[in-house]
Amino acid sequence: VCRWLLLPAAQVVVSSVAWANVARIASARMWPAQEYTRVVLETSVSLAHQVSTLRDPHRVVLELEGVRLTPELAQLPMRVQASDPYIAAIRFGTRAPETLRVVFDLKAETRTQLFVLKPVAEFGYRVVLDLYPLTPLDPLMALLEESAKTAGSQAGAPGGAPDRAPAKGLESRRPTRRD
Repeated sequence: VCRWLLLPAAQVVVSSVAWANVARIASARMWPAQEYTRVVLETSVSLAHQVSTLRDPHRVVLELEGVRLTPELAQLPMRVQASDPYIAAIRFGTRAPETLRVVFDLKAETRTQLFVLKPVAEFGYRVVLDLYPLTPLDPLMALLEESAKTAGSQAGAPGGAPDRAPAKGLESRRPTRRD
């Protein structure tokens, strides 16, 4: 056997063994909301991962070791909604042959939280990325702002809410000397 043939053959065997250990993303889900946006990547094995944030422009980079781009994961950029308050776009790249980079282009700077959930019931391992605003939203203020916006649009619309007199017994009265 010629030794010069063994070297290329060994590379093919080693690379196919390395790709056999590559994790497969079975599911990629996303839930945008005003409070935070959550991205969940599900796989059958635990993944080595790390997250970093970059500025100018704002980005979050999630590196997944031993992962290849799957059709499920490739659909994640199409799930970004224009109404998502934090994510503008998602794209992919590779750092090393066996490390997949998921880049989240952000609309503004966020606070990032990353954690892993162990398998439960029919769900496998899940890498969970949460993107929060730097200043947390006050739910009461959000409710008041939404109510004011709704009331403003009704009052300005034709046939909108008429001005109402105070309910009986709740009229304002002027104080008298006896008060």
